[in-house]
Amino acid sequence: MKRDMDLIRHLLLAIEDRPWPDSEALITASGYSQDQTFYHLRLAADAGLIEGMDMSSARGRHFKIRRMTWEGHEFIELARDDERWQRVKAELAKAGCFQFDIVTALLVEAVKCETGPMN
Repeated sequence: MKRDMDLIRHLLLAIEDRPWPDSEALITASGYSQDQTFYHLRLAADAGLIEGMDMSSARGRHFKIRRMTWEGHEFIELARDDERWQRVKAELAKAGCFQFDIVTALLVEAVKCETGPMN
């Protein structure tokens, strides 16, 4: 399964919007299967964006989200703005890669450009 940064972003926004601790509620994403959502929650945990645990059983897949990490909050603050997100995605499409550290660096640069030099 391919990594989908739009889905990662959507999931982080959904996690941020939930009351804490509400780790039992199922997070879904319109247009994505439960398997895709589960896989991307695992990827977000692997990347240190969230803390959670695979609670899958014979009854089905479930990922228990404990919390969003500091890194997850930092990333979503950068990626929250739709226009900024789309600009960075367009730049990365030209380069033909979508590495997480490059995404983050470009989002930081986009914020710097939007705010201008500090006096």
